[in-house]
Amino acid sequence: MLRTFLNLFDKIGIESPYTGHLIIYKKINNKNYYLTLANHNESNEEIYERIKQYLN
Repeated sequence: MLRTFLNLFDKIGIESPYTGHLIIYKKINNKNYYLTLANHNESNEEIYERIKQYLN
């Protein structure tokens, strides 16, 4: 399951609220699974690595 999730990373939704932070989530079966918060200075790779750490 972890491998499947990581393969879906490119399809993760990203929204930018007015606070300047990003809410990173994945929608599965009409439910939002919130993965992390990020800021605009972080690269996609940094965000991806943080999410991987949470899943270990």
